[in-house]
Amino acid sequence: MKKIKKDQINKTVKEIIASLSLEEKIKVLSGGFTQEEMFKYSTDMVDGKPQFHYNKIPYPTGKIAKYDFVPVEFVDGPRGAVCGTSTCFPVSMARGASFDPDLEERVGEAIGKEIRAQGGNYFGGVCINILRHPAVGRAQETYGEDMYHLGEMGAALVRGIQKHNVMACVKHFVCNNIENTRFKVNVELSERTLHEVYLPHFKRCVDEGAASFMGAYNKVRGDYCCESKLLLTDILREKWGFNGFVISDFLFGVYDAAKAINAGLDVEMPIQMHYVNNLAADLQEGLISEDVIDQSVSRLLKTALEFKAKPDPIVYNSELVCSQEHIELAREAAEKSMVLLKNEERILPLDSKKITKIALIGQLADVENIGDHGSSRVFPPKIVTPYEGLKDYLRSSNVLIETCFDNNKIDYARKVSRNADVVVIVAGCTHDDEGEYMPETTVGSEVLKSTGGDRRSIRLKEDEINLIKEVSKVNQKIILVSIGGSAFIYEDIIDDVQAILMAWYPGMEGGKAISRTLFGEINPSGKIPFTIPKKEEDLTYFNNEVDEIKYDYYHGYMLIEKEKKQPRYHFGYGLSYTEFKLDNLTTRVDDQTIDVSVDLENIGDREGAEVAQLYIGFENSKIDRPKKLLKAFTKINLKVGQKSTIHFSVPISELMYYNSDQGDFVLETECSRYSVLVGNSSNDQNLLKTEVNLRE
Repeated sequence: MKKIKKDQINKTVKEIIASLSLEEKIKVLSGGFTQEEMFKYSTDMVDGKPQFHYNKIPYPTGKIAKYDFVPVEFVDGPRGAVCGTSTCFPVSMARGASFDPDLEERVGEAIGKEIRAQGGNYFGGVCINILRHPAVGRAQETYGEDMYHLGEMGAALVRGIQKHNVMACVKHFVCNNIENTRFKVNVELSERTLHEVYLPHFKRCVDEGAASFMGAYNKVRGDYCCESKLLLTDILREKWGFNGFVISDFLFGVYDAAKAINAGLDVEMPIQMHYVNNLAADLQEGLISEDVIDQSVSRLLKTALEFKAKPDPIVYNSELVCSQEHIELAREAAEKSMVLLKNEERILPLDSKKITKIALIGQLADVENIGDHGSSRVFPPKIVTPYEGLKDYLRSSNVLIETCFDNNKIDYARKVSRNADVVVIVAGCTHDDEGEYMPETTVGSEVLKSTGGDRRSIRLKEDEINLIKEVSKVNQKIILVSIGGSAFIYEDIIDDVQAILMAWYPGMEGGKAISRTLFGEINPSGKIPFTIPKKEEDLTYFNNEVDEIKYDYYHGYMLIEKEKKQPRYHFGYGLSYTEFKLDNLTTRVDDQTIDVSVDLENIGDREGAEVAQLYIGFENSKIDRPKKLLKAFTKINLKVGQKSTIHFSVPISELMYYNSDQGDFVLETECSRYSVLVGNSSNDQNLLKTEVNLRE
């Protein structure tokens, strides 16, 4: 279909719908192929054998042959385009740790370019599930535990993706926080919990202009999310004014076709199932009207044509896919995501001129480990492991690297470590430990084993704990490089290591980023986007075997503070190789905003970046509210001795709470005093604090 002018889109959509038969309309809303045909789009031949490659080319949906038009060419994410051989960025949780929306927008632009270059026009990778508990299998696909932070990072990805006329899909709407029972679990929660905790970040992406939403697998209050009128119509469209289209999560999102389309689910993905088989009969039985079908077709076509009508900013070709520019961006994203949790006696950064031998220990030290093997899996042409990154970095030095990649060879690990100047131990998770739960299945003649799912524990594995403890008996200069999708509890080994660097699943350039950070070419500036407790019992309740669960109002740092627990590491925490000072906090209030300014100064001995975080405190509230909530943040790079004045503007609306009786957000009538707190983590001891009164 040729480009259509923007003012002609509504007319064109009406003409297309009028020309389609009922059967054709239903097919437009029903994925692009049968279950058998799906394997054609999901299998590569490697050395003469079939290899599963989900979404290896864009999945076509809604094809209208007589107009030569395919509304949706679906490509999944979020750590890159999963089709083809694409750039693999660090996982979303890592990028969340960067606290850098500008960087996330650039990552979105790169992914958008690669999708367009490979024939796609739709990105299913804006995942903003709240991290209710770090054990959830797909924690790595989202950005963290805080609602405001999630919204800002998700909105940044939407902006970047849509700059290249790729429709951004926001998922999983909503309350998708258990992996192993995601197809059946029913979530019960209060109105305040729903609207204050599980919805605000999705609303932020609507306000940013996201083209599409994906319904979650789970139920909310007894209805599957893809069949929930409350979620898809009452809230998303009527309350928020969303004008795009909604798709189902794949294969198991829809059970009742009539209920789904009446609720506002436009497209069943990715294959022809319930809509194709049932909607025509449902229409004859009076369970739905053809107007409802037309409305869904209209929403899909209108959105797709609006994006198609926009001028392209560049020409898209294969040279964009995994280009050098994008590979370097992947490394930059990994570097800006590194979180230094511990640095005793300033063991880091290392100096290659002052050491002669490094021991590199751990079975993950030379593994291509870039995240789970579910729908977010990216197939880059090359992955740099920690060992490869270290070898390359030290190639021109006289530093010897001795290795032990077997966690069970304790005696050899001790031998390698005994005379080393420093020991680097790489430990954590792989796709076998966490990720999208994939039951055992067969592709062609190949049996794919079960993988992923929720983590059984957020402690390190027993063999890793034992390895660290045994090695520490012969060498106490141990640096732990942590690999994984979310929090670990380090209490078993906290006194056995001098430094902890959280490297996440760092993408295709991760090995280089880790080495450059260890040796100080990169000054770590990441902050953990969640709370790391001292014990698992300090977290909110989590059970991945239940069919029914209640989500409480409190989780993460909000729960820790309410219960007056002391975490190991606070939300927003992360060390640097330099030091920063925040000072001179001032505020000004008008009818619309709280304007805040604060000075940030680099008082250390090297250039670095700091994340200034602004929280609003609700200690004076007359209703049950968190002690404080993040309401603004910014990342500032400063040279040695440089000072910068940071300005924040917090809308008064951010102080509101959801009043269930009124069915909307309101300001407290009995409270007008709020705290304004600014610091480099949520730790009260390190926050500058002042108070504002809205009635003055």
